Amino acid sequence: MKEIHRFVLIAGASGSGKTTLKNYFQSMGKNVLDGDTEGIGIWVDEKGNQRKEPSKEEWETRKGFDWRWDISALKRVLETYSGQEVYAFSDAANLNEVRFLFDELYWLSADYELIEERLHKRAKDESAEKIQGAAYGATDEQRKYVLKKLEAGEVWAKEKGFIFVDASLSPEELFDIITKRNGKKRTS
Repeated sequence: MKEIHRFVLIAGASGSGKTTLKNYFQSMGKNVLDGDTEGIGIWVDEKGNQRKEPSKEEWETRKGFDWRWDISALKRVLETYSGQEVYAFSDAANLNEVRFLFDELYWLSADYELIEERLHKRAKDESAEKIQGAAYGATDEQRKYVLKKLEAGEVWAKEKGFIFVDASLSPEELFDIITKRNGKKRTS
């Protein structure tokens, strides 16, 4: 049986559906990496220096920190998947630095209304993953931060050659699009 080597990065704004899609890929037997939970993510301050997890107050205002992938840790994890398919999901602040580690780049494209709707839903969902006691997107400041980054993120992703997929599609439809291998390969 021929080995498949395919590292795919799936990114998008908070609320674009990355976690839901990651869970679907996993349920379909695919190798997945979640930048939030695989031991490859680190907190950094405004200067990019590693720091401890943000306090509840910092989370409420969403100021003074960011989440990045530790590039060395990501490389080590990807090496364990040599000759396999792996789908990585994240909106890490340093996607520009790690995108070269992937064969294909996808961006979950969403409009303001969809993101706002999903952030509000997440904030009310008792089962949603909590950060410092609340789901991300629960405060007005957090939602403003996400929406501010949304447009800039989409412009950046277009410039970097990401393949845009409609985040309003179902996980099943997105799975079919991304796994069919008919997208263009990364060129830069």
